Amino acid sequence: MKRLFLSVIAPAIMLASLAVATTAPAETIKLATLAPKGSPWHEILKDMAAEWEAAGEGRFDVRIYPGGVLGDEPDLMRKMAIGQLDGAMITTVGLTLAVPDFWIFQMPMLFQSYAELDYVRDRLAPDFAAKLRKKGFVMLNWGEAGWVRFFSNRPVVTTDDLRRIKLFVWAGEPGPVAHWKKEGFQPVPLPVPELFTALQSGMVDAYATTSVASLSFQWFGLAPHMIDLKWGVLVGGPILRVKVWDKLPKGVQDKMRVAAKKAGVRFRERTRSFEIEAVRVMERNGLTVHKVPPAALAVWEAAARRSYSVVVGPYVSPQFAERAMRLRAEFRGALAVQPASN
Repeated sequence: MKRLFLSVIAPAIMLASLAVATTAPAETIKLATLAPKGSPWHEILKDMAAEWEAAGEGRFDVRIYPGGVLGDEPDLMRKMAIGQLDGAMITTVGLTLAVPDFWIFQMPMLFQSYAELDYVRDRLAPDFAAKLRKKGFVMLNWGEAGWVRFFSNRPVVTTDDLRRIKLFVWAGEPGPVAHWKKEGFQPVPLPVPELFTALQSGMVDAYATTSVASLSFQWFGLAPHMIDLKWGVLVGGPILRVKVWDKLPKGVQDKMRVAAKKAGVRFRERTRSFEIEAVRVMERNGLTVHKVPPAALAVWEAAARRSYSVVVGPYVSPQFAERAMRLRAEFRGALAVQPASN
């Protein structure tokens, strides 16, 4: 009787075990981002992760680490390189550590509009993707965090105003920091997760970031002045390690790419619509926006152009920079010959 009981129950146990094994995720894909928990970028990333899990059909789950809990972008790039992290939603600040040509997007005042940015970026995107893959990463979409502006704890309008105070700069390559000093500024290189404390302690007086980031991280409360000047635009996107990506079946990859591209569109649309509203929210909570007179604007533009020699050559190859500039000129030329709309 006992033998009969075992002969009946044993197959049932084996089937139950098999069911658990096939429904439980085989592994976890770990993604990190500096985007604060609950921010628009974090919410879109969560939606994309859910679509990835559905595409994987139980092969993996996706765990997101928001708000810089795993470190600044250089930390995330290093952790991906040694396999401690599978991917990240990362900006060009981190991407330059793998492919220096991404510095092209950090050249100040290079772009005047989103349309101009889109035109140049879309035509350079295949090159960036190929270069990233050689470094062991797959870039799955392009997003952005908006126009970068200066925020400070006192009114700033001119370059001389900014020179008088301590400016946070993203810790990383020494060349740009040295250039800030050469130009007479007072740069303080720090990781992004340390910025709030640095503002509280008086270690820094100003920083450059997007309106959405300033609101999301609540930094503006300690730096309630903003210059109405588009110093640059912060772009980036989600990347995965090639070793993780290549293990997935092509059908799963295809679905993940579709979800990632959809998220990229949402990133851009959400950022472009919300960054103006973010300024209004901050203004209602004490932010003062300072307009830049034409004469001061010309000085800012000249300072931006002087910084290009620090980037082109040491970081961005001259040929790649020339191509980007040619594409920008091409866009502006096409825009100039368009008939005026009624």
